[in-house]
Amino acid sequence: MLADSGRVEDAFQHFERALRIRPDYAEPHVNIGMALLRSGDLDAAIARFQMALKLRHNHEAARANLADAMALRQNALGRRAHAAELSSRGVALARQGQTLRAIEALEEALRLDPDSVESHNNLGIVLASMGRSEEAIAHYQEAVRLNPTIPSTRVNLGVVLARIGRMQEAMTQFNEALRLDPDSPAIHNSLGLILAERGEIDQALTQFREALRLDPQFEDARRNLERYSQP
Repeated sequence: MLADSGRVEDAFQHFERALRIRPDYAEPHVNIGMALLRSGDLDAAIARFQMALKLRHNHEAARANLADAMALRQNALGRRAHAAELSSRGVALARQGQTLRAIEALEEALRLDPDSVESHNNLGIVLASMGRSEEAIAHYQEAVRLNPTIPSTRVNLGVVLARIGRMQEAMTQFNEALRLDPDSPAIHNSLGLILAERGEIDQALTQFREALRLDPQFEDARRNLERYSQP
C-alpha cells in the first residue's frame, strides 16, 4: 500500500482519484484517514473516518480507526493542557527568582508540546534574563516560525538580537512588529531605544514621541524622550 511505504502524497492522489470515480465509496475515505493518522493529522483523519461511516455505517475498519484517532486526539489535548500549566508555572517561578526551576518547567512543557509558541517565548524570556542570549534567540526564532503574527515575540527577539550587536536583524524584527501592530506604544518605545543605541537620535525621538501620542501616560517613553533630548 502506498501509505504504508511512506509515499503519502501519492497515496492521497490515488485515493482521491478513486473518490472522483465513486464519490459514495467509503473505502478511499478510510484509506486516506489511515494515511492522515500515520502523518499525525488527527482532526483530518477523524473527519475521513466519520465520512466513511456516514457512507457505510457498519464499516468496522472505519469505526476502529475512528476510535483510535479520537483517543490519540484526547491524549494530545491532555498533553497540551498539562504543558500549558507547566509553562504558566515556569513564568511564576521566574518571577520568584527561581530561574533554574523555571527552565526545568518550561523545558518539560516543550517536551510535552514542542509546538507551543507560548512556551518557546516564555523560555526565551527566562534565558535572556540570565544572559544566555543565543539560547534565548533560538527559542524566540522558533516561536516566530510557529506563529509569525505575534508582535510581542518579535519584539523580544529584536531586543536580544540588539543586545549582542546584531542590529540589522533586530531592526527587521521591530519593523515587522510595527507592521503587525502599528499602534503599540511599547513597540515604538522599544524601537526608539534600539535606534538611540545605534546613534540615530532623531529617529529615536520620533519613536518616543509616537509612543507618547498613542499613550500620553507612558512614563517610560516620556523619560526616554527627555533623556535623549538632552544636548
